[in-house]
Amino acid sequence: MTPELPHTLASRGDTGRLTAVPLVIAVFLGVLGLVFLAVPTSGTRATGVVLLAITAFLLWIWRRNKRITDRLEPGVVDVPSTVFFLGSRVPVRFRRLVKQGTTDTSDITARLVLREWVRYRQGTDTRTATEEVQSIPVEVARAWDGRHVIGEMLLEIPSFPPSFEASDNKVTWELHVDMTFTDGFTEDSVVPLWIVPAAQRSDLDRLGLS
Repeated sequence: MTPELPHTLASRGDTGRLTAVPLVIAVFLGVLGLVFLAVPTSGTRATGVVLLAITAFLLWIWRRNKRITDRLEPGVVDVPSTVFFLGSRVPVRFRRLVKQGTTDTSDITARLVLREWVRYRQGTDTRTATEEVQSIPVEVARAWDGRHVIGEMLLEIPSFPPSFEASDNKVTWELHVDMTFTDGFTEDSVVPLWIVPAAQRSDLDRLGLS
């Protein structure tokens, strides 16, 4: 039985991107295809037909994705604390409210991801780079309570490094939860986590921040 999880963290899902990107590309390719069809040569017309076929496929993807995501609220994660400690084991519960009907989910997977972001100068240019440093699989027990798709899990936080943020460098931890549907469509919910050294636990407890 999962213990009491009084705090809730919102996810930064990719629902908007998965529905908007295919539509934007489809509109662009559709207009381009019509332009090619208007040119009276066989080569350009053939190109126009191909572009319109790709447009139709992208519109199908957009409609499929939108139909699924319209039925779901963004995912949330219930946690015992809003701050996590290095070297700890933390029970969490992923929830996704289904607004209508049920979801044909075939799997829920999760991973704990460590990323580093840097900003640096190269000559007269300012550049940025982001690297996924570590990805740790997390076991998920899937459930359904009649309203929510649920994933119960136990996060095993590594002993190093802690979250860190400065003007030119960030070290971030994220929980990625992937919902895979029976038609192969996968959506990733991303929950940022703030992880600190265990030595800070007593200070945070005293301030009521843990």
